[in-house]
Amino acid sequence: MDLAASTGCNHVSPWPGHDGWDYVFQTDYIKMYDWMLEGLEECANHNPNVKISLEFKPKEPRMHIMIDSTAKALLFVNMINKPNLGINLDVGHANMGGETLAEAVALMKRFGNRLVHLHLNDNYRATDDDMIPGSIHTLEWVEFFYWLDRTGYDGWFSLDIFAYREKNKIAVAREALAWLETFAAAAERIDHEEAEAIFASGDAMAAQAMLRRALFGHR
Repeated sequence: MDLAASTGCNHVSPWPGHDGWDYVFQTDYIKMYDWMLEGLEECANHNPNVKISLEFKPKEPRMHIMIDSTAKALLFVNMINKPNLGINLDVGHANMGGETLAEAVALMKRFGNRLVHLHLNDNYRATDDDMIPGSIHTLEWVEFFYWLDRTGYDGWFSLDIFAYREKNKIAVAREALAWLETFAAAAERIDHEEAEAIFASGDAMAAQAMLRRALFGHR
């Protein structure tokens, strides 16, 4: 946090990946919660001008990471209730937990406006593959960007990808950015009044048609 403040970054993102358990009867859950709350509160109090975005993940490297979902991260953050403490939504981690990305954004908006940062990537849900955003769950990304706009997210969009086998790493980053721009543009083409009418009716086919037009322009 001190380094972030000295460089003008004013943001850190702790990921407690080793805080959890692998076997039954391995930990005292209540003490584990208390220690996490104590540590996060100490960090939040250290410098109120530095934002802290807590990053969750269901598993890896632990079989069970303590803070493993949007809802659980939100629980801890709201228990401490400091203005500089929020959540970093790693969408790959949310996918691993079977979450709906747009719903995660809405949840953080409704319960304290806690979304501080984004890590953008994609995966096949089983593991943290760190692939190009939207390369697997393409349609969900349009809804994700729609809800980022609707909830007024104004933070950073950070790539968190790893080109394990691709030789041209720069091409991977450029392609990822191009897809993000494509999803943002598609979300902007969605008429908000039409979307509200679909939400009210729950008409899934109307939603599919709206999404198809936003992506491809087909009537």
